[in-house]
Amino acid sequence: KDKPYWFFRYLPVNWQVDVIGINARPAWFYRFEKDILRFYIRQPLSILSKSEQCDLILSHGSQSSLVFSMLRKLKKRKKARHVVIDVGCMNGGKESGLSLQLVKSAAKELDGIIYHASIQKRFYQKYLPWLIDKAFFIPFGVQTDFYYPNPKKTEENFILSFGSIKRDYHTLIESAKMLPGINFKIIGPQKLEDELPLNVELIPRVPAITLRDYLWKAKLIVLPLPVFNYAYGQMSLLQSMVCEKCVIATKTPSTIDYIEDLKTGIFVKPSDAGDLKEKIEMVWKNEMMRKKIAQAGLEAVKTKFNEERMAHGIYEVIRKVIGEP
Repeated sequence: KDKPYWFFRYLPVNWQVDVIGINARPAWFYRFEKDILRFYIRQPLSILSKSEQCDLILSHGSQSSLVFSMLRKLKKRKKARHVVIDVGCMNGGKESGLSLQLVKSAAKELDGIIYHASIQKRFYQKYLPWLIDKAFFIPFGVQTDFYYPNPKKTEENFILSFGSIKRDYHTLIESAKMLPGINFKIIGPQKLEDELPLNVELIPRVPAITLRDYLWKAKLIVLPLPVFNYAYGQMSLLQSMVCEKCVIATKTPSTIDYIEDLKTGIFVKPSDAGDLKEKIEMVWKNEMMRKKIAQAGLEAVKTKFNEERMAHGIYEVIRKVIGEP
């Protein structure tokens, strides 16, 4: 509140930033855009008429940016530069079909891409080669002062997992069944397809400040992820690390840039309940190992994966794109 939005707080004060959000009203049309079309129409339309009054349009995600790029094709004179923070590898990294052709067409209007998972570079090299020199890997970063320091130093005996989408809770639950003496809490989903064993508690979505309390209290964090070739789950991972917690995370294209195995976190094989069980057992009663990894993870966020560092990286890309010395 009363502060610039997100990482913009770290940009020069003489920059004027207008933030245009997604219109969620009426709810039925928002759901139609989000769940049926899978891209947003009203947001790009709302800014099209005034877009050329800007020096730069910075889009977050492709669901609006690609529509906006297609609409800009209709304009004869285009002053503003357009950069996309591409969190989902344009179309989810799909390598065929109509969506790929639309991506190729829309991407010709882009002046730059920022991405948070290094694997996405392969997609750009293969399908958007004219943009490869304008594609910049900037590691994702989280706000540190909201989570650290942790005033609740006394841990409670439970493992925490959280997140509503792009999670492999089936594998987590299968591991929990093999560890009946350990309590698990899952925060986010309203329900799961798997039948929950007695040692697993499902908690619906909670406010950020409540989630932070759970993070502070947890003895161990487990982040079970499916495998996609783009960025996802990174915020949850880094939030856990900055709370000075040992994190076990699935080794995926989204996490490999952010964890040094057995140093700043612990990797587990995808969809492998047995491997997850073994990794949990390895650190559950080994407080020294948990603390060492937790401290190293915290240091990694403070030095490499924080919001301010990400902002400076984005700032340098913006300067390069608009030609500011």
